[in-house]
Amino acid sequence: MTTIEQPRDARAPETMQRRLLPLLAVTHATWMLTAGVSGVLVPAIIADIDESQKVAAYGLITAIAAVVALLSNIVFGAASDRTRWRWGRRRPWIIGGAIIGALGLGIAASSTDLPSIAAGYLVFQAALNAFLAPLVAIVPDRVPAKRRGAASSAVAFGALAGQGLGAVVGGLLIEHARTALAAVPWIWVLAALVIALMTRDTRSESSPRASSGLRRAWAFARSLTIPRDRDFLLALTSRLMMMTGMYAVTMYQLYILTDYIGADPVTAGALIATFGLIQLALGATSAALAGPISDRLGRRRIIVAGASVLLAAAMIPMAFVAQVPVLLGFVAAASIAYGAYQAVDTALMTEVLPNPDNAAKDMGILNISNTAAHVLGPVIASSLIASGLGYPALFLVGAALIGSSAILVLMIRRVA
Repeated sequence: MTTIEQPRDARAPETMQRRLLPLLAVTHATWMLTAGVSGVLVPAIIADIDESQKVAAYGLITAIAAVVALLSNIVFGAASDRTRWRWGRRRPWIIGGAIIGALGLGIAASSTDLPSIAAGYLVFQAALNAFLAPLVAIVPDRVPAKRRGAASSAVAFGALAGQGLGAVVGGLLIEHARTALAAVPWIWVLAALVIALMTRDTRSESSPRASSGLRRAWAFARSLTIPRDRDFLLALTSRLMMMTGMYAVTMYQLYILTDYIGADPVTAGALIATFGLIQLALGATSAALAGPISDRLGRRRIIVAGASVLLAAAMIPMAFVAQVPVLLGFVAAASIAYGAYQAVDTALMTEVLPNPDNAAKDMGILNISNTAAHVLGPVIASSLIASGLGYPALFLVGAALIGSSAILVLMIRRVA
């Protein structure tokens, strides 16, 4: 049985922990599992179709998809904020986005040419962000500020566990890429149905509505603007630098292994699975601990900045030594740093929102940092590789971008 309740309710934290936090963790794990699998298997399918153009083709497809995702996150977030449905304003987008996203990856899995793969992947990215925009708004909607570190840890734990499992599943099933890419996303759909139907939703049926369709359209368009708030913009820019540096490296992990380190595809798949296990063990554990610690200390910025510095430092050795043991060390350090970063930075972002009534839209704007990084990361990576500077320059540029994000987050004033 589903229940609708007004936003920012005052239910006991113990009740929130028993139901909402575990469901957030599982739901984020399943969509990240899907994204992680697609991040391994889509490049594998592209390489199978056109080995000579794989780097450029994957960079172009992911760049276009990221633009689609960026716009989708903001538009669908604003649509969710303004949805007036008796079953809630988040629920329909969560369910519909997951189903359509799974169908999109099914299209990519069955494709035999690059345009068809691109079409399926674009559908997936648009639908994923229609799902994500209302999902991430659940924390500012329903969790008190003093508990958001724990809630963000649940989100980050699930996301990193899913990302790690995605690398494991993708690496192990790389020789069955099409079947796995078509089947795995339906686990995500099941989780979306569970969280949508088993948790309370907020609704805005009683919110004032513009009197005409034209005025409603104009009000919706105006709602898409970026807030002119200093701390909000600093959080946005800081995360953009962080995620661009991360994605520039991690989205090319298969090619780093095969072209930089010299592993054959089967060995590379096994190594990616190993990386996933390391990330699952260290990253998820770090994420689970960092959020509650930040709640207890009442500090967010120093933890986020410290995690950024650790991650940047972990990249530097890879620029000089192209060996598997060094890469394993990077993965271990990066997993710890990224887990802590994700847990605490997510809580920080909910605390720089200027208007809680626009939570999904503003969280969507903050998520520009993720989606824009999907554009910038591959563009930077492919440009460095194509220019002859190669993978060493990629690791150094990634470290510089991530280091700059630490400086920006320390400039935020409204969050401790």
